[in-house]
Parts: sequence; structure tokens; C-alpha cells
Amino acid sequence: GHRTIFGFGKSVTGDEGDDELAEVNADCGEMEGNYASSAEYSLNVDGIPTEEFGLDAGEFDLEISDSISDTGVIELDGDDLLYDGMNFRFRDSYAIETDVGETTNVRSCDECGPVNPMMFFMMEYILESSFEGLGEEFEQQMEDEEIELPWDLADDFDDDGGMEEDMFTCDNGDTIPAYWVNNGYEDCSDGSDEGIIVGFGYLSEYDGDISGSVNIQNAKEDVTFVCGDGDEIPFNWVNDGYEDCDDGSDEPQFDNWFDCHDGSTVEMSVVNDGVNDCPDGEDEGGNNYYYELEMILTNEDGSPLISSVTEYCEDDSVCDSEIWGSSLSDNIAYDGDHDKTVCLDWKLSDDVGVVASGNDCRKFGIQVGEVSPYDEDGLSVGYDVGIWETSGKDGYTVTLTLKDSTGSTVWSDSTPVDGDEYSMYLRSSEYDEETDEETENNIDVPEEGDYCLHATIYDADGDEDDTMSRCTSVEDEPRPSEKLEKIAEAFASSGLEDVVEAFGKSLEEKFEDKFDEGVFPYRDGQGHFYWSDSHATIVGFGVYVEDNDENWHTWVGPSTAGFSNSPPAPISVVYLTGQAAHDAMTDAEDDDTLEEIVDVTQHDISELEDILEEAGVNPADLGIGVDDTSDNTQTAEDLAEDGGLLPFLSPVTVVAVTLLAGFVASRRSRLDEE
Repeated sequence: GHRTIFGFGKSVTGDEGDDELAEVNADCGEMEGNYASSAEYSLNVDGIPTEEFGLDAGEFDLEISDSISDTGVIELDGDDLLYDGMNFRFRDSYAIETDVGETTNVRSCDECGPVNPMMFFMMEYILESSFEGLGEEFEQQMEDEEIELPWDLADDFDDDGGMEEDMFTCDNGDTIPAYWVNNGYEDCSDGSDEGIIVGFGYLSEYDGDISGSVNIQNAKEDVTFVCGDGDEIPFNWVNDGYEDCDDGSDEPQFDNWFDCHDGSTVEMSVVNDGVNDCPDGEDEGGNNYYYELEMILTNEDGSPLISSVTEYCEDDSVCDSEIWGSSLSDNIAYDGDHDKTVCLDWKLSDDVGVVASGNDCRKFGIQVGEVSPYDEDGLSVGYDVGIWETSGKDGYTVTLTLKDSTGSTVWSDSTPVDGDEYSMYLRSSEYDEETDEETENNIDVPEEGDYCLHATIYDADGDEDDTMSRCTSVEDEPRPSEKLEKIAEAFASSGLEDVVEAFGKSLEEKFEDKFDEGVFPYRDGQGHFYWSDSHATIVGFGVYVEDNDENWHTWVGPSTAGFSNSPPAPISVVYLTGQAAHDAMTDAEDDDTLEEIVDVTQHDISELEDILEEAGVNPADLGIGVDDTSDNTQTAEDLAEDGGLLPFLSPVTVVAVTLLAGFVASRRSRLDEE
């Protein structure tokens, strides 16, 4: 296999300059080996209030635990690896200090992530078969327990690596995705994916006449000679005394000859000698290459309406049209009676055989363009129906009919066509932009089952003009209990959205008060993952900030050459690497309180409490300071009205408010010192 990898570099400080572009071509190798995988799982679900949703109590309760294992062989060749590539974007180099006090050179890497990306690239293939086997085993165990999963684990991993796209076979037998053909790059190693002849057919109508047209791309413009090995050379190179074909077949040999169009042969020594030895003179390059485009218009059942054949060659004195370039086109017209649907069949042939073909069909006149029924709440069906080309069709009618699985009519309705419009839509759900309200007029059905919606167009005489039908399955979904509905209504009318919006505005105003224009300590910031060539992996990350004097500082990360370690407003985050990071992670596994998570010795707690109180937050609610045991608890409405703040703090809000307050306290201390 073969892939191209691109990378570029640009200054980490954002200095203007030209990007550096590097192109690396790497041949993909092979992967082979054995794998063994095992997993243990325990699935326990209980306590779901299913009775509130109209289901039996405990209907979703289950408890399953087991272990599964799988073994197999991994065999991947270059073709399997051809469809994946990796992008590395490296920026400037830096010198950072490691956990043992040494200095190492690194490069800022975009799209690398926190670890060596090649590891994930390899693991994708190595673990694929393993997960597929485990998924199949797990699904089988679920089936044995009569538990239906809402997904198919094994189907997530196809036998061919998940590549189900259309493929193109190169002349040398290799395969590539079909959409790589004619993309301007030679993806086949022999280049056979470029310059492929393709054609496009199109049907149209004007003033009652049907017209079909075909456009051909990448037709051969010049007369060429096909060598014995399949290569092509300009025809005027043949019999010129030099072997331009690798096999020498363009020059007279004891065992080669020239094939004429009529099947006869002449000696290579008489090719390009100024005398027509073939009946059509193709041995002299005259009419050497030609195309024949055959087009036929038919009804939908295949009955022919009209046909044509056009010949293209280099000399239009002996054919219908001269080949001027790589594009060929022609059209065919019909003005008689025809069915609702007309098809255009076409094929392009050269002197060897068919090189391209196609079939295109289209409806003409007013037509049903879309029918989409769908299952709605309870026992009901919603629908969307589109009618095209309605202009001038006054007197026509569209009838919608819903039928059950026995063919019995459940519902029917008719709507007149507005001939002043080009199209019309019939929907069970209508939205009123003026009132911002949606009205639903779904079709009620008597029971669960399959239902089909038929859309039929009738002309002014009542004759059927066009029809289309689509089906859907209806299930009676359990309805929530009255209790849940009341809870939902309470949330909808609680004004929670307004409270959250007020909280955001209040917080923004308070921080604007703290940092007047020009006082905020930073004007820019950047973050980078660091790649080490010597370690061949990611060895760390850094976050850097630029102050108002255009000085850069390390905010979080290792000591880095060219960056100060004393930012004007530091953040209380300790950067650890190596064994120190491992020890800290182990120590933090059981931390579950704010005091354990946050090192309070790094904060001015009194300042932090003042900031939180100014923001309308009780520090005791965050486990900071003395617990407030008073009963003077304000309601959500009171807090929202008094402070414009959100009274309930989610875990995310706790972290956000704490960090922001700590940042303010740190900044205030510095301003006081100044």
C-alpha cells in the first residue's frame, strides 16, 4: 500500500510567516500475529420506576455476570492498510525541563493527543478482531438470557475492516475506493485510476418535448498506438526507428504486425510510410481512433420511443463528428406520446468494445415526489407528502389514504391542487411562524401494526395521474404517569431558563467590575502537546499566556526555555510528570471532598469566601468555612430576585465558580501588594 502524509510548521508565538509544507511518501508494511482477549462483566440494573412510565414494576430489573474470551490470528497486508493515514503537524521546537531535572528538545505537535498516535493506529487493527469476537460472545450470552440489546456489537466490526464502500480495481489487480478515481492523483501504483472515461445522462422537458443528453469526459483526444504490454504512445512514434514501447512492439519485429479495423493485418514496416495499407487508412493514423455513442429513449417498461447513433473520429469527413477534445456530447429529442416515466439508455463504444454506459429515468408532469408516514405518540401516524410540478394543474386533486395490513381503509382525505404554485406539501404537523406554535393533526389508528399511506393524484376528469405509497409500523408507546407529567409541566413553567440567564449576566457583570478595561492580566494564550523525537512519543503539555507587556509565561506545564515561570496571575494547578505524577494520582484516588481535592494552603480562604458571598453563593454549600446551620433558607425565587444568581450549584458550577473566585482572589492580592 502507499499513502501520502503531510505536515506543516508555524511559529508557536503566532509570528507571521510562510507555513512550511513537507510531503512524506511511506510504503505501508504488513501486520501479522496472534491475539488472545478476555473480559469479565457484571450487569446490574434495578430500581427504575417503570410503573411511572406505564410498565410493570421491575420490568427492567436484571443481574448478569460472566467472563468471555476469544483468540484468533491477525493478517493484514498493504491493501488493508492502504485506507488509513496519519497527519502530523509540528510547530516550533522548544527546550523543556523533565521530571529528573534534565533538559530535552521537543516539538509542539497538533493532532497528536496525549500519547504516541502511532500506538492508536496499531491498536485499531490489533484490537479490532478481539473486540469483534468478544462482541459476538457477549451478544450470544444476552440472547441466552433472553435479553434484547438495542445495538449489534459484532456488526460494528466488519470482516473487511469496516470498509463497505464501492471499490475500483486497478489494471494491476489492486483495489482502491471508487471515489479516488479521477481525483487528480494516481492512487493505483500503475496510474490506471486516472483518465477513466465516464459519462452522465440527463433528461429534460420543454414545451412538451422530451430531450435526453449525454456528456462524456476523458475521451482520448489524440491518435495513439497501444504497445504489446498495454502502454500507449503517440501514433507518429511508430516505425520511426526508435523503440518507444518497452517491449519494442512499435517497431518492426519478426513476430509483430499491425491490426486494421476490419480484422486484416499489415506488416509493421509499412505503418506510417505514407501509403494507406489498411482499408480505412488507420495504419497511417487516419481515423485510427473513434467512438460510437448510441442513445435511446424508452418508456419505463422498456418500449422504445426514439434512438440515435453518433460516430466521433479525428476526420469528420468519414464520421458524424470530429473529436476536438476530451469531452463528447450529444442529445436526442422526442415530441410524441409517452408514459409518465421516460428513460435514457446510452453506451459509448470504441473500436474494441463498450467503454462506458448508463441508464437514467425521470418522471415528467405533476407527480408525487415524497411520501413519508411515521409512528407518532400513542396509536397515531404522522406524515409528510410532497407533490411536484403543480403549476397550471388547476382542477387536479391529491387524495391521501391510510390502509392497514389487510388493505382496509383507516383514513382518507382529499386536497385540491393550487395551479399557481410549482409544488405543494401536505403535512400532519403544521408550524405557524406568527404564533410560534405547532399544530398536530395525526391520524388515529385502532391498534398496533403496519400501516401504508397512499398518495394519489387525479386529473380534472377524475383519472389517476400518479401515485406513490410508503409504509410504517405503529407501536403503542407507554405513557408517562400523571406524576411525571406534572413534574414536566412544573419545570416548563418554573422560569428556570430565566434564572440561569440571570445568573450568567450577574456573574459577567461582577467580573467586569473586578477587571476594568486594560487591567485584565492576559492578552493571549496557547496550549501545546510536546513530541520528543528521541522518545518517539508525547512527553508533556504546556499552557502559556501573554501579558499586556507582550511577555510570555508558563501558566501550566514544564519549565520552558524562553518563557517566564512567574505569570502575573498564576493558577493553582501543579504540573507533575513521571513518578511524581503517578504517586499523586495514587494518593488522589480516594479523595472525595473539596478540602482533599483543593490544596487550601495555596489560597487565601478569607478572600475566597468574600468573593463567593459577593457572587451570591454560600461558601458552606461548597464545604468552605464554617457550616451555616441557620434555618433562614431563601427560596430559588428569592435568590434569583435578590442576586440574579442560580441558587442550586451543580458539580460543574462548583468547579467553575471556585476556580473563577480563586483567580479573582489571587489577582486582588497582587493589586493590593502593588
